[in-house]
Amino acid sequence: MDRNDTVAELMRLAKELISSDIDVTTVDFESGQEPQDWEWATSFYVEFTLAGAMLAKLLGKQRRVLPQALKRTTPKELLHLLGRNTKIQDAVVKATRPSIKRLLLDHMMDEFPDAEEFTIEGMEFGSNDDYWLANVSRDGEAVHFGVVVDVIGEFE
Repeated sequence: MDRNDTVAELMRLAKELISSDIDVTTVDFESGQEPQDWEWATSFYVEFTLAGAMLAKLLGKQRRVLPQALKRTTPKELLHLLGRNTKIQDAVVKATRPSIKRLLLDHMMDEFPDAEEFTIEGMEFGSNDDYWLANVSRDGEAVHFGVVVDVIGEFE
C-alpha cells in the first residue's frame, strides 16, 4: 500500500467515524406540509443525536472534556452553535436524505400516481428555529436535537 492509498484509507475511516456520530431517530413531514402540487416546497421535522467527534467539533472542545463542557452549555447555546455550523448541518442533511426520499416516494405514490419520479432541488436547515430543541443526554456525552429541514423539489 503506497502513501496515497494509506491517506485515502485514513480519510475513509475518519469519514465513517464522523458519520457514525450522527444518529437520525425521526424524520416526518411537518404537520400539513405534504406536497400538494407537482412543484413543491415542504418541511420535515428531523430528530437526531449528535455525539463523539461531531459534538466536540460543534462545541469547539476536545472529545475527552465533552461531559464537563455540556454541563456548562445551555440548550439555547447548543442551538445557536448548531445554527452557525454549516458543515454539521450539511452532514445531518446528508444523513436524513434517504429517509426524506422514502417519505416523498410514499407520498408521491399515494397522491400523485401519474408521477414516475421526483427531483429534490435543494435541502437545508429551516431558517425558522423557533421549534428547534436540544436536550443533553443523561450521561452527558450526546445531545438530542430536533430541527426543521426545508426541501424543494418536483414530481415528474
